[in-house]
Amino acid sequence: MSLGKLTAAVEILVFFSVVAVGVLCFLMDWLTPNGAVVLTALLLVSLVLLSWKHFDQGRHPCFLFLCALLLLQGGRLLTYSIGSEPDPMRVRVLAPYPFNVSRDEAGLVLLCLALSAICIYAPSRWNYTPTPAPSDKPVTKYLPYLYFLFYASLPALAFKNYQYYEYAQQHGGYALLFLNHAELAAAVPFIIRAAQAVTLPVYIAIFVFERRRMALYITTILYFAGASLVLLLGQRGGLFAWC
Repeated sequence: MSLGKLTAAVEILVFFSVVAVGVLCFLMDWLTPNGAVVLTALLLVSLVLLSWKHFDQGRHPCFLFLCALLLLQGGRLLTYSIGSEPDPMRVRVLAPYPFNVSRDEAGLVLLCLALSAICIYAPSRWNYTPTPAPSDKPVTKYLPYLYFLFYASLPALAFKNYQYYEYAQQHGGYALLFLNHAELAAAVPFIIRAAQAVTLPVYIAIFVFERRRMALYITTILYFAGASLVLLLGQRGGLFAWC
């Protein structure tokens, strides 16, 4: 077995061991549901960081899937871990009356979430083989045009997301995304929605072909700063969508 395979096996074994110990402590009442929330959040963050390290700084579908899992399924776990969410397992959204799940149900949800993340990471980590990227010299000449499109469409992205937030706050909040999305979209002019649709594909092209780290960092920060405005509305999936 090569050193890379051995390292991957150890990583995977460590994560499964952490989950096994956590389950045992939970069943023995040594670990509270809120403690299990923090443990699960730490596990998800660790997997995201390791996928960034081992998969060419995020240029692999595994990194995207783990980020989506962390944000969409583990968002409230993170906010609880930093002290912003008092009860992460309480069901409040799209429910006539908020309610709490039982201790066993909370543990089962957290276990499924942890195992799902490991099952995404483990096969990719075991089978991943770095391959040299093809030459991007023929494409780099288009980077100035990509940057022009990116910075030209970025204000439209920020404006659309803020308008969505403001309109939803006045007409029922987060539920409006599911009850009447057409009405929400109509609150923003079509030309703005069309212009911001360019931002994500252009950002991806820049992310793939840009080799200057500082320029890449600045572009990434600006994109997520504009896209993350939808988090104010509760639409966590908006960071992974462009229309």
